[in-house]
Amino acid sequence: MSADLDWDEEYHPDSIRLDGWDYRRSAWYFLTICTADRRPQFGAVRNGIMALSRAGCIAAQEWRRTPEVRPYVRLDAWIVMPNHVHGILGITTESPGHDAAKSLDDPCVESSRRDDCRDDSTQGNGQESKGEFRLRAHSVGAIVGQYKSVCTKRIRAACRPHFGWQARYYDRILRNRRELKAARRYVLGNPATWTEDRLSQFE
Repeated sequence: MSADLDWDEEYHPDSIRLDGWDYRRSAWYFLTICTADRRPQFGAVRNGIMALSRAGCIAAQEWRRTPEVRPYVRLDAWIVMPNHVHGILGITTESPGHDAAKSLDDPCVESSRRDDCRDDSTQGNGQESKGEFRLRAHSVGAIVGQYKSVCTKRIRAACRPHFGWQARYYDRILRNRRELKAARRYVLGNPATWTEDRLSQFE
C-alpha cells in the first residue's frame, strides 16, 4: 500500500467538503453523482435488485473503466442506481497493478456489473470539455467531471438525447477503516433501501 493511502491516526478531517483540503491528495473518497433533477435515467429497482437501462449500462461501464484510463485511481464498492451513482474512489501513487482496497483487509467489491451490458465505449476518455481542464489535474473534481462528460456524450448518442447531470456532486473523505466499511455497507445496501431513499423521490 502507498504510504499516502495508509490511515493517518493523527489526521481527522471533520467536514464533508473540507476547506483547504487538496483533493488530489491520496485518500479514499465516498462520492454521489446525481442525474439532472434526479430523474431516473439509469433503470429501476425491482424487488431490491437494480436493473440497468442502456444509459445505466454506460454509466457502469465508464465508472469501471476509470482506473484503466487513470492509473492513480482505485475503485472500491460502487453502484449505479436509478438517478445517481455511488462510488468509493481512492487516489494513490501506487503502481497500477496494486489493489489498494484489498490492502485494507477487506475484499474490493464491484457492484452494477451486468453480463448483458455490451461495452461499446471508446478506448479513451479524452473528450472532456474545455471548462473541465480548469480543474486541477488528477483531483477528485477533475475525475468526476471527466466521467460525467464521457457518460453524457455516450448516453446522448446512444439513447437519451437530453440526458444531463446535476452540476454539483457530493463527496466525503473516509478517515479510517470503520468509515470505509460503513460506506461499503451503504453502497451495497442501497437497492434494498431504495423506497426509503430521499434520492428515489422521482421513482
